[in-house]
Amino acid sequence: MLFNKRITKVSIFKISILLLASQLALASNIKNTKENYKSIIKKARNLSLQHERVQACQLLKSAIQQYPNNKIANTELVKNLKLLSEFFYTDKGLQFFELAKTSSANNPSDALDLLSDADKLEKENVKISNLSALIHLQQSKCEKALISAEKSLSLNPYSEEAQTIKLQSLSCLNDIEKFNEFEKQLDLNWKNKSPYYLNIKLKFTLQSKDLKNINSLLVQLNNIAKDFPDYYLRLSEKPGEEKNIKNLINYVQSCKDIDKIRKKYEYEPQLCFSVEEVNKKIKNLENQEVN
Repeated sequence: MLFNKRITKVSIFKISILLLASQLALASNIKNTKENYKSIIKKARNLSLQHERVQACQLLKSAIQQYPNNKIANTELVKNLKLLSEFFYTDKGLQFFELAKTSSANNPSDALDLLSDADKLEKENVKISNLSALIHLQQSKCEKALISAEKSLSLNPYSEEAQTIKLQSLSCLNDIEKFNEFEKQLDLNWKNKSPYYLNIKLKFTLQSKDLKNINSLLVQLNNIAKDFPDYYLRLSEKPGEEKNIKNLINYVQSCKDIDKIRKKYEYEPQLCFSVEEVNKKIKNLENQEVN
């Protein structure tokens, strides 16, 4: 009995030592993880200071893959990837970009020329390729828009803006298969909060005439963006609502303060582009009521 008690005490002691060693190793790993991801961010920033944007982004992308389950590290790495992929090294490059952004709605060709000038000074800047893609979408140049969106995503695959533009480009091409394939890769919480995604999803769902899903998406879109003009446009395209003049009038009304609405929904490339066409529909419906 005494011998057994001694064995038990020794066993308990060994287990305690093992547990302590395990805890120390875990603490050391956590510390090393923090030091590692912070040192990677520091190295990426140093590369960026040398105008080595592509290398800096590649370093951060690789690091993100190393810490898929470390929320703190992952968040910081993604945040810095966005920062460095969109950073302007020169005042002149930023000035060209801002001028392009201001003129994009009314003078898309001039805006693209300005972006070309900006790109010469700010190689591989995600903001430049994103805006270029949006302008191509305004002009219904779907393939060019997709190329620019892919360029952005090659630098920062976590850019929600670039993800949005790729979805819009695939919608522009009416490529439902590739749209569905790409959207499966995206964060569900982001999709449910994005008016742009819901608007595109509605376009495809309206083609299928799936009323249950159409109604669900309309409710979601209205809940998160009550002043989003395209909500009324999609509502007017819903089966059974085609002759509801109220939806068409609401669409035109929501586009009245166009500068304000464009600023709020800057990633909807063809925002309020259908006003003229909708006004014609309103007149036709009013004439039908009179007759």
